[in-house]
Amino acid sequence: MACLWPPLFGNNFSGWSFSLISDVSLSTKASVRKELKERVRLFVQVPTLRAAAEVGVVSSLQNLISNLTVSEIAPLSGASSVCVAGFNALSDEPDLSSFYHSTSLSLVFPKLTSVDGVMEFTSVANYSSEKWEVSSLGFSHPASVEVVPASDIQLMLIPGLGFSSSGERLGRGKGFYDRYLQNFKGLKVGVCFDCQLSEASLPTDGWDIKMDYIITETKCIDVRKLSV
Repeated sequence: MACLWPPLFGNNFSGWSFSLISDVSLSTKASVRKELKERVRLFVQVPTLRAAAEVGVVSSLQNLISNLTVSEIAPLSGASSVCVAGFNALSDEPDLSSFYHSTSLSLVFPKLTSVDGVMEFTSVANYSSEKWEVSSLGFSHPASVEVVPASDIQLMLIPGLGFSSSGERLGRGKGFYDRYLQNFKGLKVGVCFDCQLSEASLPTDGWDIKMDYIITETKCIDVRKLSV
């Protein structure tokens, strides 16, 4: 089997020698997560590379949104407008704030409502002026308490440690998105950098749900077309 991950900086960056996973069938989620955390850590520590990549990710997102008409998305809930579920990036995730500041679409953001990891999405009327709080896990969530049901969200932007080009997602192991997606019927868009995208399959469990699209700084993959 070909290498799971594409070369990062020619497999050597600032003296680091990178060992690539060659056979995902022999890999566990834990080992792949460890590999991914190191890959993305090396990538985001170079500000110019990260900044350029984030511009590319936002461009891919804007192109995807512009090609998805309301008639394609809204019937999922019978809504007349489009509601997008975003996320505020952690230190190793693509920052999409420039998109949130400029979009006219309705936005909601995740918020943990209990210690056992129940995630809900709350409305954000204006991203620029919203009051944000920091969760115990380190991500920013809205101070708003206006919960928006899953049925009112047409498109969800979903972070992850890694994705496969066939739509598989590997998260951080907490299961927040895994649980929420069980009852989510809208479009699922995985968001990552190129260095987090695998051409080979990722280790998954029965409850893992595939993405409909994957966007990176250079790609927008329509997973649905690949599975036809």
